[in-house]
Order: sequence, then structure tokens, then C-alpha cells
Amino acid sequence: MDVDLGDLVDLEQQFYDIGYKEGVNHGREHGLIEGRMLGKEKGFEIWEELGFYLGFAAVWLQILRSQSDSESRSVGHISHLLELIRAFPMHNPSKDHELNDFDIIGSLNRIRGRYKAVCASLGVKPRLISSNLQSKAADNEAPSLPDISQEDQESTNKPRVWSFMEAAKKAGTDGLSF
Repeated sequence: MDVDLGDLVDLEQQFYDIGYKEGVNHGREHGLIEGRMLGKEKGFEIWEELGFYLGFAAVWLQILRSQSDSESRSVGHISHLLELIRAFPMHNPSKDHELNDFDIIGSLNRIRGRYKAVCASLGVKPRLISSNLQSKAADNEAPSLPDISQEDQESTNKPRVWSFMEAAKKAGTDGLSF
């Protein structure tokens, strides 16, 4: 019986090579599946944000036009925001050769900046956190209430919407309510 000792010496390397090839194939398959799932999730988050900006701009543009204030600075900012949103690709730019060099992050940052400019020109506080992050934050922690002293309240001459100290007194048990 002839046994090639060279094959026995190389046996460990052969098993390693077979395992490596199977691992690469398995990783490629599962990486593709995982990448598509992550891409869909992140794509949805981006379009949710852009949809918010689009709806915000459309509503405010309609309000300003109904007030016959169509020549204001806000209308210009809103029009530019709408142009930026319309220019954002609605498909995967890596498959399209002319959009292959499109900077998605840069474009998204320009849209966010224009949104902030629109909010500043309208005197509206911008919502800068996506709804997914807001809902997760709301689940994890209770909302904090501002602690306004009586002196601060009297100096602003604004009616109190939420009387924090009165609610704590009503709760009993040293300000804790269950």
C-alpha cells in the first residue's frame, strides 16, 4: 500500500482552504442579505426625513401664498428647499453612471441647512431629530419639565402652562407619584 506522505502533511492546509472558501461564500451571501436590509432601513429613514421637509415646505408655501406674501425671503428659502429635494435621486445612484458621483450625504446636509434657514426666516423652531429617534428616546426616558422659578415666571409675564411645583404638591408622598 502506497501512501503519499506529502498529502498527509498538507492535510491541515487542505481543510483550512476548503473551510475558507465555504466561509467566503457564506459571508458573501449573508452580507448581501444583511446589506439590503440595512440599505432599506436607512433609505426609509432618509426618505422619511425628506418627506417631512417636503410637507413642511409645501404647507408653509401655501400659507405664505394665501397671505399674498409671495415676495418674502421665506418664499425664496422654501423654493430653494423644494428644488434641492426634487434634485435628490429617487433610485440607487450607484447603478446609474451619470449619478455615480452624486454626493448623497452632502446633498442631504444642504437640504438640512436650507430647512434651518426656512425655519429661521419663519420664526419656527426646527425639528432636527428624526421620528425614529424621537420615539426611541420617548420610550427610554420620561420627558423633562423645565423648572421655572416664580421670579422668572413673573418677569416674563406669560401665563404658566404647566405648574410644576403645584403638580408635585398634589402628588403627595414627598413629591413622588406612582
